[in-house]
Amino acid sequence: MRTEDSLEPVTADITLRPIRLGFLVDPRDIVSLRRVMRIATTLWGGVMCPIIPVMKRLPIAWSRDQPLTRPQQVSRGYIRFFEPDLLVKTKSGQLDLIGIAEESSWLTRQYLYDFDDLIREDHGMVADLNVGTNISHIYRHLFTDEFQFKKRFEPQILHFTKGSAKDTVFFEAAFGFFPSDKRLGYIEEHYRQAFVAQLKPPSFETWLEIAEGRAGYPLYYTVRGAEFRHAHRSDPSLFIFDPASGTDLIDFWNFRLFNGNVIPVNVHWLERSRDFILRYIQDNHRLLPTNPNGVMIHTAIQVARSLDMEAVLTRLDLPTAGLAERSVTVQGWYPAIWREPEADERNWRPGASTMSLKSRQVQLTPNGSDPISLRFPVQAPDFEVNSRGHGASFVNVVKIRQYNAGKPIAEAMPAATFNSRDSYPVRGMGDQFVSREGYVTFHRYAHDDSYLQLASPKQAIQSWLKARDIVAVPSDAGRVAEQIIASVGGLNGTRIFGERTIIELLNSMARSRTEWKDGSSDEYSDKTASVHDWVKALGPVHKKVNGKWKTLDRLVEDGLLQLGLAPRCPHCTQENWYSLDDVGVQLSCARCIKPFRFPQGSPDRKLFKYRVVGPFATPGYARGVRGSTNLEVY
Repeated sequence: MRTEDSLEPVTADITLRPIRLGFLVDPRDIVSLRRVMRIATTLWGGVMCPIIPVMKRLPIAWSRDQPLTRPQQVSRGYIRFFEPDLLVKTKSGQLDLIGIAEESSWLTRQYLYDFDDLIREDHGMVADLNVGTNISHIYRHLFTDEFQFKKRFEPQILHFTKGSAKDTVFFEAAFGFFPSDKRLGYIEEHYRQAFVAQLKPPSFETWLEIAEGRAGYPLYYTVRGAEFRHAHRSDPSLFIFDPASGTDLIDFWNFRLFNGNVIPVNVHWLERSRDFILRYIQDNHRLLPTNPNGVMIHTAIQVARSLDMEAVLTRLDLPTAGLAERSVTVQGWYPAIWREPEADERNWRPGASTMSLKSRQVQLTPNGSDPISLRFPVQAPDFEVNSRGHGASFVNVVKIRQYNAGKPIAEAMPAATFNSRDSYPVRGMGDQFVSREGYVTFHRYAHDDSYLQLASPKQAIQSWLKARDIVAVPSDAGRVAEQIIASVGGLNGTRIFGERTIIELLNSMARSRTEWKDGSSDEYSDKTASVHDWVKALGPVHKKVNGKWKTLDRLVEDGLLQLGLAPRCPHCTQENWYSLDDVGVQLSCARCIKPFRFPQGSPDRKLFKYRVVGPFATPGYARGVRGSTNLEVY
């Protein structure tokens, strides 16, 4: 049971993952796009950092998909979908275009960075990243644990020379190029030394090596060893795009963040890529593992929105390739990840993939103060983290689950994507916010423990509304609902009220009250129902498929009923009710106050009767509440 100082233990799933930066980029600004993709190569988890398009008007390639959508809606939709931990501006004025310039939650507590501030320089020291973890730490760790030892089959790992503009940009998006900034030149050198990386040009032949799985590349090592969870099962995909198009670069980069297996294809090499594409389709057309229904895997060809799909298909000439029926699908539209889902939507929608490097499940006991706090063991990287930047190095994602009946902690809460990080759900002792993943907490160093600020269900609702400048207090009906829900052990327990016969009998047993014209009133609290009455009422309920669990034992355990004895007073002939704990040889009548002896000589099984207790003892107590707390909003 909850005490003043502590709560029931909770189960905490704690996951380690890299910082997820959200880069704000104009789709027409190829220079900024290239800088972003290159800086991602130097960042642990860089390939999982989304690119958020910010523009004054939609590019032509995108306006066909969303003719009535405003640019601001698209930008905010991308942020809502990917839920970046931090935002990085590449130009001034971008926050105004998104419509979050006035939201202090992104402007304070270092949730926002300028791109030029991502690199930190200290006198006498090499340049480093100002936020996140420098990928050099991973290179050093991998070399120490794995690559310094002689292997039976040496893997081929590549980095790339400068090629033509289109070829270089394609490799920047697909496989990773290190920045041309000389301050970070040492990172590529560490990569080369740790993996004995070979230098090759960004060419079709190099692409084929990587696409066939014969070589490693820089972006792969930004997520080496990570476990990925995808919102939906996705078939292997071939994404055909034009590297000269900024919209295609953004689409491909983000497509990987919600699809598990994607091969990039340069449209300028399409004819030469055809043999590989056909082999890839044929190799993947096989039975889905562990599926007993004969479902086959098929390959999805995604044609970028800037391209003419019919022209691409003509160049591929798939009908003459002899492919198995239904082994491939072709898609020329892009999933509308920017669109906010509707409550009654039934169509399939993609979800952003999540990654983790380490996870742990523990039983922890929160303190019972207001607000509630939880001390949890931080999951830190296995490699050494030397943080010199102002920002965090990594994050922990904490999911809380409760199995006790009271549910004093809010488990499911709206994400704090916009204008709510400072006040919703509660102001944390450290940097933290709520996402669809769970509580996200920021950390700079590997240390033992940290604290998480939790919210009660009421605090979660009120603070979420407060973040939108809405002050809310529970109404009378809301307080009633809270007590009724608590009395049956939480929302799951309210299913007991799904039967009319139970509600009607409970109401007939509730305390009755008569008010007279002179202002006086009489209250009668001893209305009871016999065991026979309840067995008769529950009989039809037990015949239902889902009604067998609604028993008298359950009603007693949930605090609705209490069993007692109801003998009649021999003096006034009125029936009295006594709990089993209060029954004695000598009793006192509640009506005439005279004492009388319990009738031990002639006991009757009909003396056993139930009485409603707690909030159910008042007729009409629920006042029309439908199981959720109503709020009065000002």
